[in-house]
Amino acid sequence: MSKGVVLDSDYRSLMRRADLVLAALVPKQMPVLLDALTAHAAQSLKVVQPRYLLNEDWRAFARGDVDEPSERLRNTADRLGTTPDEMAERWREHNAEEGTDFHSTRAIYFGQVLASSSVQSRHAIYCTEEMTALVRSAATRQVAESALSQADLPSPAGVAFLYDRSGPLLLRWASTSEGMVSANLAEIEGLKRLLADEFADPDMHVPQPFEQARLSAPLSDEPPGKVEVFKPFGAEGQYSAIRPDNAIHTLFALSHLSRQAKLAKAEIQTVRSPARDRRGRRRTRTDSITYLIYHTAAHQVQRDDDDRGRTYSHRWVVRGHWRRQWYPSQNRHIPIWITEYIAGPQDMPIEYRDKVLIARPPTADEDEQESG
Repeated sequence: MSKGVVLDSDYRSLMRRADLVLAALVPKQMPVLLDALTAHAAQSLKVVQPRYLLNEDWRAFARGDVDEPSERLRNTADRLGTTPDEMAERWREHNAEEGTDFHSTRAIYFGQVLASSSVQSRHAIYCTEEMTALVRSAATRQVAESALSQADLPSPAGVAFLYDRSGPLLLRWASTSEGMVSANLAEIEGLKRLLADEFADPDMHVPQPFEQARLSAPLSDEPPGKVEVFKPFGAEGQYSAIRPDNAIHTLFALSHLSRQAKLAKAEIQTVRSPARDRRGRRRTRTDSITYLIYHTAAHQVQRDDDDRGRTYSHRWVVRGHWRRQWYPSQNRHIPIWITEYIAGPQDMPIEYRDKVLIARPPTADEDEQESG
């Protein structure tokens, strides 16, 4: 895509519809958001993929990985009035001075690949506010200590809308056959930036920073690999609305919690919407949206009844933690989220409490015990 591209009326219509429903999104409107995200991701790849492929060719030639420059690199050099050798020298100088090794371009490209892959299968989850509270509370480092393979994910790729009246999030993820998974989180403001993107300048795009980790091998009891963060270079302000932080742990928490019948109840909602096939012919498409509901137990309701004499301005998750439970039939541990209940009036917003670990030096008595 080049400067001055004209986006067609169908594209603009998709973006307008998604922007209208985003403020109060409900499960039956998820296909509208999926359509918009799919269209934006397709356009974004048209912008970043040619530059990524050129930079990979440039990098390979400059490092001596290939003996001859690619046709793409030669054509680019001709347009710039230079030679592939001169471009290779500039690359080596740039890499030596800044140590970038074109990681930014790779992060930009693979971030857009994540955005595109996450919506290809149109697997979508909508979490209620209570379920969102559990997922966010359970998205700790502890959740990464138990095995989680690709088969344990809700799907190999997908999106999950985590509803919260004070600030919903969209979780997007995609995994590969090699066992890698990528994910990021978008706030409403970040989604609005995507919907408003005009692609007027290929140098100006909405970045898609993300986290990535290696999943556990099938049937393994080993935990996933270390989480890595990929951010295109630029001002930190770019990442305030679409961010990678804690995306992988959020995905892991959602994956484990969705399999706990005592906590999560999944309802499949079928939504029919107008669409077009590859030839542009109108047709009706059917999407299945997983509506994930917090499963309130009888004793939890009783606890709420006990507090009727008190007045609260919010709700909160009480004493949640992960416990690794051994399943002999699967020959591995499966994490179980232990939580007593979500406390407070049903119509109040949920307040999130950060867990703070305080480190202190040992006392004199403890020092003497260790030395003894």
